This record gives sequence, C-alpha cells and structure tokens, in this order.
Amino acid sequence: MMKTTHYILLILLAVQGLYAQEDEVQQPESYTGIWEEGMQPKFNFGAGLFIPQGKLSDFIDTSLLIDLELHIPAHRNHAFDLVLQFVIPNQTEDFLIQTSIDTIQARTSFLSNYFFRFNKNLLSEQSKQRLEIGLGVGGSTIVTDVRNPFFEGEDDQEEYESITTILITPGLKWKFKPSQDTLLTLGLDLHYAPYRIEGALEENIGGVAIIPRILYSF
Repeated sequence: MMKTTHYILLILLAVQGLYAQEDEVQQPESYTGIWEEGMQPKFNFGAGLFIPQGKLSDFIDTSLLIDLELHIPAHRNHAFDLVLQFVIPNQTEDFLIQTSIDTIQARTSFLSNYFFRFNKNLLSEQSKQRLEIGLGVGGSTIVTDVRNPFFEGEDDQEEYESITTILITPGLKWKFKPSQDTLLTLGLDLHYAPYRIEGALEENIGGVAIIPRILYSF
C-alpha cells in the first residue's frame, strides 16, 4: 500500500510539473474577475475529520484526516481533482480478518483514500465565492496490524494484511479568497466504501463516513 501511495505522489508531482511549464500561456479572456488566475493547476493542502457513521462507528471513532489535492481546471466552471487522503484511525473495537492460515482479530493501523473527482461550480464566474458540487470515484485501503504470515521482505510483498475496496464520495466545496494571494476551501464529503466486499474481512464493519475539511491553496 505504501508503494502505491508513493506512486500516486509521484504522479501528482509530475502533472504539476507539466502544467508549470505553461505558466506563460495567455489565459482565456472569458475567465475574468477574482478567479482569472484559476485556470492554473493548484496544490491544495488541508486537514479534516473522518467521522464514521452506522456500523463503522462501532469500530472506529472520529479521527484526524490529512488531505492532499491537485486541482486541475478544465473550464471556467468545471474542474478535476486528484486526491490523496490519510487517516490514522482512532479504533475502539477489533474486527475479524481472514488470513491465509487463520481468522484473527485485527485493528486498523492506517487508512488511505485515493480518488479522481469531477467538480462543477454552481455560482457565477464573476462571484467572489465559488460553490462547487463534486463526485469522486477511486479506492480506499485499510492497513491492519496483522502481519502477513508469508512476508519474506520481497519488493512485491506487503508486510501487513490490508483491505482494499472501491470508494464513492460525493461532496460540496465552498471557496473564497480572504486576500488576493490566499484561497481557502471549506468542504463536506460523504465517504462510501463497502469494505465487506473484500473477501478477507469476516464481518460487516460498514463503510460510511462524513468528512468535513478545510484546504489551503498554493
């Protein structure tokens, strides 16, 4: 899982580098007002809360979330995000996981989300604020504290057992500029990842959470 995270970070940096070479390209005249520089890709960094709902809240309590995003405008009212999120879960109860040799009680040591999101602005491009609705699709991985019984230190082996499933995350973002050089984003996402579809998991721990967050753009 950590190798996958490294690859995702390298891709984000590579995409940012490609767009940085185009900084001198003239922007479309139709993109005016306070958001006239918005056609440039931006890195967003922020934090939030991972608030489990339903069954998931029986196993994991509210936890801190770190959010990294590469925002890529496609049109003055449309944009895409490449998102990487990290959660250190505050777990309250163990769950059962099926390894290749036994069924073991496990705890979550690390959780990551990685997804592609499409955004649409609902306000006028001349507005000093932006209200965006978005839909993200990707994956979510839980790394447990259960050691892989066949781990031998090979590059293609994972040291600990993990659970990976699809992630669907609709959400809203409100963007505003308190100053000319500062862009802040307040977001609220719904996290849906049906962890039960992973064969290794022996019980349904749910997969729904609410994620409020705040982001700074640079």
